Amino acid sequence: MSRTEAHPSQEGQLDSVNENEFPVIRVILHWEKRPPEGNHAIELRGALAAKFPDNPLFHQHQDDKFIYRYPLIQYRWRGGKGVIVGFQQGAMELVTLPWFGLKLRLGETEVMVMDADFSCKMERFAFAEEPQCYRFFSPWLPINQRNYEQYRRLSPEVQAAERDRILVGNLLSAAKGLGVFLKERVQATFELQRTVWCRYKEQELEGFFGAITTNLLLPEDLAIGAKVSHGYGWLVREKQANSTYPNKD
Repeated sequence: MSRTEAHPSQEGQLDSVNENEFPVIRVILHWEKRPPEGNHAIELRGALAAKFPDNPLFHQHQDDKFIYRYPLIQYRWRGGKGVIVGFQQGAMELVTLPWFGLKLRLGETEVMVMDADFSCKMERFAFAEEPQCYRFFSPWLPINQRNYEQYRRLSPEVQAAERDRILVGNLLSAAKGLGVFLKERVQATFELQRTVWCRYKEQELEGFFGAITTNLLLPEDLAIGAKVSHGYGWLVREKQANSTYPNKD
């Protein structure tokens, strides 16, 4: 897919072949001047929410109330560039925006979009014939602040089992939010690599890096767990995690 272009179908949308297949569009934003170092995914979300306040797909709010659903537009940050991912209806919203020359405020810094790379694919969320392995490119947030003390008191073995249980629940929630109903038993395990503390607003949440093995074929750029629209819980295929996505930024 060439820069600054996307090619929906002749009917004006990317048509799904079946209920487990849907469009996913990734937009990588190139800036006139590179912003300061850091992860600006949360600021990117706020900037686009301010630009399009009447479209709840960009910010999950309507009539001053939060919309509890799987976000169809999500924000990430990689290598100094903004990454925006749209699923289903969110994908079509990203196609129509006039990205070139768009001015955004990331915290105290104003930036301007000089170019945008589009990647448009039909992705599947379905059971796989063989186990699939993915890795978290950004921290996974499975434990909220309210339940963390209870989790911390568990033995390492029970903590691992609890993470696996939550992982399966997160995958099921993402599938349901995307209109995919999985009729067989979902299996998934998480192999912990390391943990980091993530500050979200006034909360300190423990984030987890590591790999998952599952009997599901997951759509590219899927994110699971809490705060996915802010860049957390971003999954990549294991081979991509090793070669395409360095574990930084």
